[in-house]
Amino acid sequence: MSTTPSPSILRPALRTIGAVCLVLGPLTFTVADLTSPDASGTPGQLLRSLAGSGGAADAAIVASLASAIFFIAGMFLLLARPLQRGQSLLAAGVGLALYALLANTVLLGVNIAFVAMADPSLDGDQMTKLMGIIMSNPIAPVVLGGHLVLVAAFLLYGLGLSRAGIGPVWGAVCIALCGVVDAIGGMVSDAADTWAGLASDTIMITGFATMAWFLQREHRSTPAPDNLEVPVTDRSAPSR
Repeated sequence: MSTTPSPSILRPALRTIGAVCLVLGPLTFTVADLTSPDASGTPGQLLRSLAGSGGAADAAIVASLASAIFFIAGMFLLLARPLQRGQSLLAAGVGLALYALLANTVLLGVNIAFVAMADPSLDGDQMTKLMGIIMSNPIAPVVLGGHLVLVAAFLLYGLGLSRAGIGPVWGAVCIALCGVVDAIGGMVSDAADTWAGLASDTIMITGFATMAWFLQREHRSTPAPDNLEVPVTDRSAPSR
């Protein structure tokens, strides 16, 4: 089921860019999710996890940065249209997504430092102590909470898309629920968290890919030009 929203005002080239970003955003996010070392446990356990990850931690950092770029561009370009409904939900969703993705990029810098600290040539006890100091910083929860904020962002953004009638309803529902599934799974058990993460990534990819398909296929809005000439009747001509 789908509704008919106001069409996009973007040129075909920009709609294509937006569609590509909507696909690559969740894909690179999933790559980062799958390649990130286990971050649970004590600072010492995290250091050992990073030390044994090989190049996976570096790949996760690059993929995470790419996903932030693609998500921001794609989410904005999808909304380049006159909106009659859902403005508040979409604005809140985009605003929270910006916060979460920017917090994630800050966390990437910390992760780069953590990867360097996992070098076997460094004093493990001192690096573990340093990591504990970093993670106990009062600002840390502001950055680490970005994941939960992104759950709320996708929920509001998906609801806003449904309210505004942008794309198929089931695609908007997938976007709204992808983070919720992951959050609920994480509260149940470690095993449920693993399966919920895979399900969440699949739902997220499906939802955003659906919106990419919709954006690429819709027709551009063609508003009437402002300089439209209106014929003027010659009132001086004699009437018959």
